[in-house]
Amino acid sequence: MGLRTATARSPAEAAALLVALALAPGWAAAADFFTLGVDVGVGASDNIYEVQAPKTSEVMPTAGFDIALHREGTVLNADVTGLFSYYDYVHDSYSNDVFGRLDGTVKLSLVPERLVWVTQDSFGQEALNPFQPDNPGNREYVNFVSTGPDLSLQLGEQGFLKLGARYANVHYETSPFDSNRPSESLAIGRELSNNSSFSLNVDAEQIRFDNTTQSTFVDGLSFPPNSDYDRREAYLRYDAKGARTTLAINLGVTETDETAGWHSKPLLELDLSRHLTPYTTLTLSAGQQLTDAAEGFRNLQPGAAGGIVLAPVAGAYDSYVARYISGGWRLEHGRTTIALTDRYEEDTHSIDTNFDVKRNDLELNLGRRLTPMVGVQLLGSMVTANYYNQQLETNDHLAGASLVVQPARKVEVRLLYDHVWRTASGVGSTTFEENRVFLLLTYRPVGAGEQVNPTGLPPPTPMPGPSLR
Repeated sequence: MGLRTATARSPAEAAALLVALALAPGWAAAADFFTLGVDVGVGASDNIYEVQAPKTSEVMPTAGFDIALHREGTVLNADVTGLFSYYDYVHDSYSNDVFGRLDGTVKLSLVPERLVWVTQDSFGQEALNPFQPDNPGNREYVNFVSTGPDLSLQLGEQGFLKLGARYANVHYETSPFDSNRPSESLAIGRELSNNSSFSLNVDAEQIRFDNTTQSTFVDGLSFPPNSDYDRREAYLRYDAKGARTTLAINLGVTETDETAGWHSKPLLELDLSRHLTPYTTLTLSAGQQLTDAAEGFRNLQPGAAGGIVLAPVAGAYDSYVARYISGGWRLEHGRTTIALTDRYEEDTHSIDTNFDVKRNDLELNLGRRLTPMVGVQLLGSMVTANYYNQQLETNDHLAGASLVVQPARKVEVRLLYDHVWRTASGVGSTTFEENRVFLLLTYRPVGAGEQVNPTGLPPPTPMPGPSLR
């Protein structure tokens, strides 16, 4: 079964998979940045099922942890972030569950500056039904783990050749899309300066599903047997990094053999980051790429509201063309932090067009430290999804506030309130309003700051439902 024996199927396994590698004896002490927080608390909801009526209240004792690690060294590099919470539903509205996400990359240098072994893992949750609210009854665990070597060779004074290979496994708790994914990559290029390079890249991936013979039924939806396929791309890449600006551009072609031979699509990716002032940063991403639900899950990034990102429903095994544009602006100065992000994406599937969607995610986050021991945080978000072939459009909104008090250097007390609501139109659409409040006590034995955290907009404990923060 290959990597299946090492594939995480629970939050504990996911956390152990990368944290054990990154925190081996002697490495944690050498970490450039390492923080760990554990929390306990209780929450309440006035509409736990997120329906229009009748509303059902629920009380939720909770416990969780967050972890962040960054380490750079001659032998080991590691980046790990994770945030998980366990919920006990007192009135049995749902079975007790764990909600969270872990993303990590560990690089082990086997031959200095030549051969590196890379392990990556993304563990989290994904919606089961795209037409229903993202409550605890509409989620499943997903894990995407990959491992393999990267070889770098110098060609003359400024030329380089890079070869890579990966073996990946994707596991879904419920959806019938488990797969193994061997892949290969090649890059040949030239260093234009100490801070810029140009290269020709070729990538290839083989998607091999566990189930290719039987139809399955999940949450009232019928899925035909999966079909194996290959995907490959060739593109030119330009990288540049200056004192205030970072730029990466990919331009080429991507193709798949899913439907009666190879079919090609243009590939374009632009990533730009610029420090406008010592206190403000602007980011911009745009492009078109051929991808699938598993890759989309692995590449999820939180917006300005932070916290846990719940992946859109997998829906189908096939590839889709993703056209997107996103931007972000962030200010950190004195006692104030402001963050704003917006992302628009249009997904067009090659086979199952029922899941074609236009999606927009707008998020705002404001943090202010009122005193050295007291801070406040305000946030808002609006997520719109238009499944135009299903004549269904949903609009999820959130308005939230939190008060943070730090009575001791390693202790935080947080009071959080969220008002969430959905408006929708189309067949099978659901509308609702919900109020949630949580009181949490957090202890940070490692990496605790001297002052309260709101100016850094720390990741708060995730709450059940579409706020996902």
